[in-house]
Amino acid sequence: MTVYEYRKMVLAAYLGSYRRAPPHIKRLVDQAMAVSLRSAETEEEKRLHNLLVLRFIAEQDFSVSRICKALHMSRGNFRQATAAGIDRLLVLLFGVDGVDWEGG
Repeated sequence: MTVYEYRKMVLAAYLGSYRRAPPHIKRLVDQAMAVSLRSAETEEEKRLHNLLVLRFIAEQDFSVSRICKALHMSRGNFRQATAAGIDRLLVLLFGVDGVDWEGG
């Protein structure tokens, strides 16, 4: 497992457990999401940010169908867009060390 893969796995786990996570994990995710919001310049970056919020952060647990409808995306795109949103957060958290240079 590469460092990138490990970081992505940990970040995905933190996001997936956000609603029941201890305060120090929530703070890390909240800080990353704040940077994500501030740095989202394009419509696609804003959509990826909103996808992560609806999927992991929002108090209400929205269904995949509802998230897709709200963000005007197909269910087929959902998994890929979620991975892209997590990749974007990795870059925001780790800079160039958050990039998957091997294309895995």
